[in-house]
Amino acid sequence: MRINTSRWNRVRYTALTPIYDIIGRVFTKFRKLSIDGLQLTRGDKVLNYFTNALFSNINRSFEAIAKETGLEVVSNTIADFRGNYRIVILTKQY
Repeated sequence: MRINTSRWNRVRYTALTPIYDIIGRVFTKFRKLSIDGLQLTRGDKVLNYFTNALFSNINRSFEAIAKETGLEVVSNTIADFRGNYRIVILTKQY
């Protein structure tokens, strides 16, 4: 039996996203401190693995290039985030 890995990962990550977001709230304070430490300014580019909790805390005048397999995470982020950004979805096809 052959498993489509990309499809399986999308299903799995979409199902686990709400659980991860709940657990991730524990780390919100530390994420904010880390982001503040970057001192991002207009024109900066960020290559980042992100979740809504992390991405929404960043200054909105930068360009983010994100690797995401959970399409629900990306669509939620786009709905929540308004600013100068570009999201590139990188997936590996088998």
